[in-house]
Amino acid sequence: MLATRSAFSITFTAVARASGVTRQTLYARWETPQRLVAAAVLNGHSGAQPMRYDTLAATIRSWFLSVIDGLSDPGRAAALSAVISFAQTDPACREILGVIVEDRRAAFNELVSGFGLELSNDDFAIASGPIFYALFFDDRRPTPALVEWTVDTVTAMPARKEV
Repeated sequence: MLATRSAFSITFTAVARASGVTRQTLYARWETPQRLVAAAVLNGHSGAQPMRYDTLAATIRSWFLSVIDGLSDPGRAAALSAVISFAQTDPACREILGVIVEDRRAAFNELVSGFGLELSNDDFAIASGPIFYALFFDDRRPTPALVEWTVDTVTAMPARKEV
């Protein structure tokens, strides 16, 4: 639905009709349509999952290629865009965006933990920024050169924790 309709039109009634379940079933799983949208961003990616490799650079590359692959799905990209846009004015969406960001940062840090790297919120923003810029603002798949620059940048970051 998110790939073909405005995020503002996503209601439990519309989702229930489209999926053949009752609204009560949806309410039992998600408190609000925004939380359903957040779940659409975080779950269900069937593409390549990031893997830990022998080197930090290969592991980081695997992470970013998985992000790019996951966000190439128009529905997932629309869901994330909707959460981002709602977060500016809706406290529930702001909270959901925080959950998404922290979930992804924690997953990244877990993946690279064996290499002694742990990114703070600021470092994760710096690391993810170029990829998300290409996908959402420049409306293009990040080039291999941009992915490699990002991998090199993250590999050179010190392992520091948020204080």
